[in-house]
Amino acid sequence: MGGDLFGIGLGELLFLAVLALVIFGPKRLPEIGRAVGRFLRTLREGTAEVESEARRWLAGELPAPPQGPPATAASPDRRSDGDAAPPHAPLAG
Repeated sequence: MGGDLFGIGLGELLFLAVLALVIFGPKRLPEIGRAVGRFLRTLREGTAEVESEARRWLAGELPAPPQGPPATAASPDRRSDGDAAPPHAPLAG
């Protein structure tokens, strides 16, 4: 498996290239290739940043991440318009 890319051999790779050419056409393939390249570059930069921060944290250069429940977008005592919800009426007993 020395020449395989992601477990795909040369025959499968050529088939996928011809299929992409038929589906998208020769005019759109460069555009799609650039978009995929930008995505992969952004993904690589993001993972490198996370890896760098993790290494710095493990080396003791950064403080420990905060502990506790994750923040939520809206709490139960807030309505979607941002106003506080009316207080609950006491139960009759």
